[in-house]
Amino acid sequence: MTIFLRDTVGLPAWQSWLAGRVSALVPRFRRLAPCQLDSLEALDRLGVRLDTYARITVPTVLLSGDRSPAHLPERLDAIGRVMPDAERVVMPGRDHSADLRHPRQVAQLIEAQARKVRHLPG
Repeated sequence: MTIFLRDTVGLPAWQSWLAGRVSALVPRFRRLAPCQLDSLEALDRLGVRLDTYARITVPTVLLSGDRSPAHLPERLDAIGRVMPDAERVVMPGRDHSADLRHPRQVAQLIEAQARKVRHLPG
């Protein structure tokens, strides 16, 4: 997990080291680690599939935080350039864990998008 967090997620080495140790000590995290690595391997096998995203016509919010590792917003920007009805939303002061640390804010953004898609009053 240390290598994954450093090289894939983009955490600083010291944070990766610490999170890797926590992952090894916490049984729930230890059980999830192989799943994370399997997921990464599956994504790597799929490769870059911007052509697939280009066929998605449902209005979509591509959500990130301004404190997310740089490669994540870059990937969302690439998807946003090809998706015909994508809206980029960047949450100030939030990182990749906004769904866990600020679930109400994320839920509000999802609800606002659902209202737009379903044409409901705000």
